[in-house]
Amino acid sequence: MIANSNKGLGPCVIELDRYIKDAMVHLLDNKTYQIPSKEEALEEVERLREEIKSWLKDHEAAIDANSWLYIDNELKSNEDPFGYFYLLYKIHKLSSTDDVDMCPTRPVCSSYGSLDHPLGAWVNIQL
Repeated sequence: MIANSNKGLGPCVIELDRYIKDAMVHLLDNKTYQIPSKEEALEEVERLREEIKSWLKDHEAAIDANSWLYIDNELKSNEDPFGYFYLLYKIHKLSSTDDVDMCPTRPVCSSYGSLDHPLGAWVNIQL
């Protein structure tokens, strides 16, 4: 498969089995990630949805009408509330080791398209 590398160094090729193995190194680290049940994840989605709705209501006067409508509409129409997890390969670190099987990765959890993305995009514009 084609993966991305860290530091904007472009694409790299990695075997799918290796990519999955490298991702699981991060995902199975219970100090960083928790694996909720499907029910727990969906409950968290609904909690977040209600929290964003409440925030919108509380701050309606501070948000321009178009932004408020955008966030509200996206909140209502979002069918895939979760972020997207992927890896960036630190190919610039390869020279520090003789073991080519030890290419470190940087985990990324993108919120693009997720439930909180519209609010995050608005906050980013405000900052």
